[in-house]
Amino acid sequence: MTNSDKYVIVRPENLELVKEDIHPHDEEYLVRATYLMLCDADRKYYKGWRPKEILKDKYPLCVVHEALGIIEKGGRHTMLPAGTRVIPVANVPCFVHNKLKYATRAKTGRDNLLLKIATNKEKYPDKGNACEACRPGGAGETYCYDGLFMSSNADGFLRDRFNVPMECIIPVPDDVPNEVAIFTEITAVAYEGLRRMGVNSNDAVMVLGNGPLGYLASALLSKIYKIPKEKLFVTGLDDKTLSYVKDFATPVNVAKEKIPKALEKKIDKVFECVGKDAAEETIDQAIRIIKPGGTILLMGVSERKIPIDTRTVLSKAITIKGMSRAPSGAYRKVLKYMKNKEFQELLKPLITDVVKIKEKKDIVKSFDLYSAPGHYGKVLLDWTDY
Repeated sequence: MTNSDKYVIVRPENLELVKEDIHPHDEEYLVRATYLMLCDADRKYYKGWRPKEILKDKYPLCVVHEALGIIEKGGRHTMLPAGTRVIPVANVPCFVHNKLKYATRAKTGRDNLLLKIATNKEKYPDKGNACEACRPGGAGETYCYDGLFMSSNADGFLRDRFNVPMECIIPVPDDVPNEVAIFTEITAVAYEGLRRMGVNSNDAVMVLGNGPLGYLASALLSKIYKIPKEKLFVTGLDDKTLSYVKDFATPVNVAKEKIPKALEKKIDKVFECVGKDAAEETIDQAIRIIKPGGTILLMGVSERKIPIDTRTVLSKAITIKGMSRAPSGAYRKVLKYMKNKEFQELLKPLITDVVKIKEKKDIVKSFDLYSAPGHYGKVLLDWTDY
């Protein structure tokens, strides 16, 4: 058995340390956390910024789904050696978590991750017999009918050690540094959105919102999809943060001016990366500027229902899609892109704070930094000295 320090949110702004004994099953790896990254969902759970009825069902919850770690040991059927740098995939589809080996272990009380599925042990024995989304030809594992997502309906990675199914472990190439590899999960989400939209180099594209997700989507559009600066537009509210994209995209400060009327019906694809209370406005902007027959991808998350101008959607034959998670294949793809030195340089402005984690107060500090008014970018939690 190996000791694990797990930090759980028991109520808003209240973390508790839970000590657990864990071990990897035959097809799992025991991973030691080296770097973690906070996201907006983690902040909402910590601050209590989600509806009370949702928080009541979530707490206590171990958050964080963006992680980088090192394999300490693997189960009998695993192949990667100890010391391998890895990214754990946050999404665990039904045909992975529902195997008999996990369910049996959960019943014995030895599993610290997948307790929720002990009653369905033989429901999805393999991918061919998985839920309709996960089966070959289905919508994909990110739309799994019975999947687990770390820090949502299963505990996340806010701990020094955790077990991960071998299907959900991605090795990190040697030429991808830690401060770049930690962006794998959010970059994979951006990449999967672009892939599903069928972007090509001839498209005129607008990214609404220049937060981390919008910034990464813009960087991929420029460096991987080769969208030229004059056809790639990025909106934001602050000249300083918009300056980060000015070398490869055309920034539009919507706090100072409306999106130029000259762009109306000129944009082939729009990526809405704002969400929250501004979603009504940004979705309306997307509908206004998109070409007839164009496609809008919604990636920003809102807590309330958002009214949409369906008359214009119908008259312009607009396609609206939604997406917020990435499959393991997208993780592997973006790690290949991250070998590119130019792309690595583009990620540097996004890490605004680095906090060494040695005890609970350091985690609290990380959440406070990330929750500060006007904060931009990502907070990196360094666990190497824990």
